[in-house]
Amino acid sequence: MKHRMKHHKHKNSVFTLKNIIITILAIALIFSIFTKGFTNPINLKFSQKAEITSTSFLVIADERCDGQECNTEQITTTLQEMFPELSYNIVDYNSKQGKQLYEELELTTLPVILFNQEIKDSENYNQIGQYTEEKGEYISLLIGATFDPESEICNNEKDDNNNNLIDCEDPDCSSEWQCMPKTDKPEVELFIMSYCPYGTQMQKGIIPVIETLGDKADIKIKWVDYIMHGIPEIDENLVQYCIQKGQPALYLPYMKCFLEEGKSDECIQQLGINTNVIIQCTQEADTQYSISDLYEDKNTWSGGQFPQFNVHQDLNEEYGVRGSPTLVINGVTASVGRSPSEILNAVCTAFQDKPEECNVELSTASPSPGFGFGESTTAADGGCST
Repeated sequence: MKHRMKHHKHKNSVFTLKNIIITILAIALIFSIFTKGFTNPINLKFSQKAEITSTSFLVIADERCDGQECNTEQITTTLQEMFPELSYNIVDYNSKQGKQLYEELELTTLPVILFNQEIKDSENYNQIGQYTEEKGEYISLLIGATFDPESEICNNEKDDNNNNLIDCEDPDCSSEWQCMPKTDKPEVELFIMSYCPYGTQMQKGIIPVIETLGDKADIKIKWVDYIMHGIPEIDENLVQYCIQKGQPALYLPYMKCFLEEGKSDECIQQLGINTNVIIQCTQEADTQYSISDLYEDKNTWSGGQFPQFNVHQDLNEEYGVRGSPTLVINGVTASVGRSPSEILNAVCTAFQDKPEECNVELSTASPSPGFGFGESTTAADGGCST
């Protein structure tokens, strides 16, 4: 769109176990994605009983934990690349062997990865050695685990710690997003960068949720307060901001069109969007948020210093937004997956009384990152963040 403010650019947000895994194995590992957020369903293949030997290591996990903090797929894959001679098994904490090991080794969080002492003789052990500790007769890899299996699970409608308090009734759950304030009409804010591939992934995931819930939830796209993807991101952020603000009925059709191939001008023309409204809105945004300065300073963007995009800076600061995508529901940052089904379930958690639309079965597949409406072939849950 030639009459936009001349240019554009983008940025994003993250999460726990995976971040620490990346740090732990940064020397030899293949991933550089983050969490905070948003998660994938985990289909662990638990063993009935397994040994820790010179040719196999053991993962102790909890099948009740289906969040990203318990997803060990990436790290086990990487460990097998580093130690191809090793296989592994996953044991459930709730099994006899799992609880016995948890108690004997005085563990406090899960998941836990345990090796035989002979791992020290492996060729690549020096790459992980400083991130291990002795646990009884085993070697434990420090992965920053956070899940406490002896605490209340906050979304399974069970009393997990036998104190007669279920889910959000239990003080253990007071800080969990599932226990957010309930309202008649949840307010949902998805913070993205328009050219962050994981931001577009989450946008595609939330579209069926918007179409399903209609006006029963207030769902808005908002903007991370810095730019990571250059001038085009500034332009596109402004276009979407202004369409949503000035021509809200056209925003969903525009978003669907833009996410197909990233062709903003064609979508604007095809949908008959009033460009004068966009021009006026961008001028007002420039006056209020000094957008022109971003274009003028583009040659100074270096050394990890990304320009501020201040349209929603106050909300970024209020919610602690770190990158794209970040999903906030009723003022609480929610860590959920990117499939339409997971997003719908998360939003429906915030209803005082769930409408019948919450029973609609949406796709459980995550959209592909970037443009196009394919499905993700990996457990992609990264983001754009400094």
